[in-house]
Amino acid sequence: MDTDRPKKPGGRVISRSVMAINMKKAFKIIAVLIFCFTLPGCKKVQPNLSSLATQVKSITVYDLEGLAGPKYSEQDLKDAFKASLDPILFQELATHAKFKDAWVLWKGSSLAVIEMKNGVKKQLALSYYGSFFKILGEEGFFYFEGEARQKWNEAYSKKIIQDDFIPKRIERNRQVEERKP
Repeated sequence: MDTDRPKKPGGRVISRSVMAINMKKAFKIIAVLIFCFTLPGCKKVQPNLSSLATQVKSITVYDLEGLAGPKYSEQDLKDAFKASLDPILFQELATHAKFKDAWVLWKGSSLAVIEMKNGVKKQLALSYYGSFFKILGEEGFFYFEGEARQKWNEAYSKKIIQDDFIPKRIERNRQVEERKP
């Protein structure tokens, strides 16, 4: 009997195959943890929205599902209803936006494309409800409270969604119905 091997409570010797399996599991867990902590995406760093906002040249909001942003072609963007969001207002509100690194339930969103002064474009998903948005490709989301939330709702929810996109959708749907035999 091998007395050098570890024993279970009660004195039974642990078999070599069980020890080997446990060691393999431990090494896999350690490897995954090391891998995760060395990836840039695993270290959750809050994006600097105020800094980003000062570099914004224009913001175009599209009547397309925001979270699906990367799948749209240039032609999809060209064909979609679109509206401009004031970059000065966005810059002002960015200083009041709060960041949360958590999962959130999305009940629908619009795609927004921000063109930076240096020509770089970033995509955002703007939530229809809840006054929050995320930078696509980055973790977490930003949200507004209080007066900033009211200003955001007026600029985005009311002026763009209610006053611009919804009437255009109604008209488009009416035209489609008229063309049906």
